[in-house]
Amino acid sequence: MEYIFFSIKRPFYQSTQKLFLDKISKEVYFSFAHSFFEKEGKELPEEIFDKVYTWVDGHTWYVQYLLNRLFALPEKTLSPELLDSLMMEILREEEYTYQTYFQLLTFNQIQLLKAIAKEGIVREVNAAAFIKKYDLKAVSSVNTSLRILIDKEFILRQPDGYIVYDRFMSIWLSRI
Repeated sequence: MEYIFFSIKRPFYQSTQKLFLDKISKEVYFSFAHSFFEKEGKELPEEIFDKVYTWVDGHTWYVQYLLNRLFALPEKTLSPELLDSLMMEILREEEYTYQTYFQLLTFNQIQLLKAIAKEGIVREVNAAAFIKKYDLKAVSSVNTSLRILIDKEFILRQPDGYIVYDRFMSIWLSRI
């Protein structure tokens, strides 16, 4: 997506101001969400919020999506079981899409994607221990798969390592 704005070959090149938005801190986000739920007569226990925030690594869109879905439930008090049930429902809703993505990927790419999802974040995809743990192919195959997965925006490189870009897909992959 960023290529639309950052590639000289694209029509929107430098047409916007670049703005980096970091994660909202867990404490600030919880305070805001808790007060919003409370105003509407609902309870958002901190343990539920912590689980939501941790699942999606504080990514605002996913936190907001999960909180919105939780808020729409008729229950006044949320439980861990209710949250787990909601997450399973979301993963079922997305499963067809994820399976369709698999048709676009090679076996090696799928294996690397699953391995990164299971780890959460991987600093060194070429590390012998990582490759051995997930029975990945040669380093050259891992590098080729990684490059393609980054190009297709399945994998995101962050300063501290590689992650599966779609947080729900990451959760789904880690369970299969």
